[in-house]
Amino acid sequence: AMLGNGWYSEPSAHRYGDSPRLLLQLDVELEDGSAVSVTSDAGWRTADGPITANGLWGGECYDARLEQPGWSEPGFDAAAWRPVELKSAPGGTLEAQELPPIRVVRTLPPAAVTNPRAGTWVFDFGQLFGGWARVRVRGDRGHRLRITYSARIDRITGLVDERHHVKGSEADTYVLRGGGEESYAPRFTYHPVRYVQLDGYPGQPAADAVTGCVVRSAVDLTQTFACSDPLLERIHRNVSWTFSNGLYGFPLDCLHREHWGWTDPATITSTLYARAWMPRFWRKWLADIRCAQDEAGVVPDIVPDYRPSGSSPNNPLRRKGDPAWGGNYPLLVWYLYQYIGDRELLAAHYPAMCRCVAAHTEIAEGHLVTHGHYGDHMLPGSGPGDEEFVSGDPRPLAPGFARVDIRPQVVADLTSASGALKTVHGRIAVAWRRDDEQFMLDVSLPPGVRGNVRVPTLGRSAFRIDEHGSLLWRQDSAAAAPGRWPLEGIGGASAAPGAVAFEVGSGDYRFVLRGGAG
Repeated sequence: AMLGNGWYSEPSAHRYGDSPRLLLQLDVELEDGSAVSVTSDAGWRTADGPITANGLWGGECYDARLEQPGWSEPGFDAAAWRPVELKSAPGGTLEAQELPPIRVVRTLPPAAVTNPRAGTWVFDFGQLFGGWARVRVRGDRGHRLRITYSARIDRITGLVDERHHVKGSEADTYVLRGGGEESYAPRFTYHPVRYVQLDGYPGQPAADAVTGCVVRSAVDLTQTFACSDPLLERIHRNVSWTFSNGLYGFPLDCLHREHWGWTDPATITSTLYARAWMPRFWRKWLADIRCAQDEAGVVPDIVPDYRPSGSSPNNPLRRKGDPAWGGNYPLLVWYLYQYIGDRELLAAHYPAMCRCVAAHTEIAEGHLVTHGHYGDHMLPGSGPGDEEFVSGDPRPLAPGFARVDIRPQVVADLTSASGALKTVHGRIAVAWRRDDEQFMLDVSLPPGVRGNVRVPTLGRSAFRIDEHGSLLWRQDSAAAAPGRWPLEGIGGASAAPGAVAFEVGSGDYRFVLRGGAG
């Protein structure tokens, strides 16, 4: 096993422990049916590896001259290695990892390469992402290659712009072993990547010498959205990409300056719940929040809470629990319940939610909390995304999307739009398109889901609406008349402002509105 510092023992003040630790149990079933269990104990041995330094803020240093070929293969002679040091457990409760691991989910070729000064090459990947670069290189033994990352380029010098973070912190160093082509990518760090600068590269690198590695929690981000406006599609892609950049075991604030999981206004996080079906990711983070709560019920502003402890003695919340941040914990749980519909989530968090509310009740004056240290409080709303200053996102009318509201927004010159969302019941999909003759709306609801579907009338006073060829609604300038009932899956219809609303059950529907009541 190769160990790195990770979140646990980051070589700065932002850490839990002083060094990495390993607890391992490997159960192996052999071909003859017998079993062998391998566990970590005092009989293991250790040695310094080629990774001489690593940190989430400081990058990684790798000296390939220190590699020991075959160290991870059977039969390797580790007699020269030293005995391991027994360490105390890090504390807490040992639990199985609930969410998918962090891994390389995609690789990207550079979009452009420049040579801003002698010996320096800058690779532009045309897109900001979290992760690192894999570099192929040939050179003399002991030659040092520096790899610097940034989200920006200095337009004057052509070099990567390091002004927005501590200079040199977003960089990796690789020392060549020599003797042929070598390939390097870091293991125990990550960077904000758009521009990758190589200093000290032997000769001129080929265009494919550097590959961008997109790294995040390997959650399923399957979702679809398309429309007739390329700008709206681009905005959606940008939002989805930005969202995915922050998935590193918990929702990161940003890729460098504060890679912390802020319990910020619940409105912001709640709008992310509907971006993709990833309940295990959010469950894990909410469990982290519950574990970070102190005995007084106060929830810290960031979770995991691995920043240096301490607060002003005049702070009535004693730690870092601003009501507008850590105080959002009950809302985060409630909003996630709205999306996944699992009552066990509420049961698991209810005692901790009560302690959180009690902690804020203790400092409230007439049930109003006026104490805090950020001052960016937000007005509460009736549901996820409803709070002031935050735009609305799809939200269920009943927990777990057991009931949904379908309301196409036919605006300006938009002629089509479609989207799909994965839920606990299955896939919910909506698509509409229009031309001069008709408006067509396709709706697909999985078993267990009911919906209110509003077919927009587009300002027409006379029209008819059919569903798969069957008349549902006829209207002229004087009166409206529902079609023949009942129709399979459709329980009723009623006039609504600018639309006709239909109550539907699970199934696939095609509503077609045409001008004229004939």
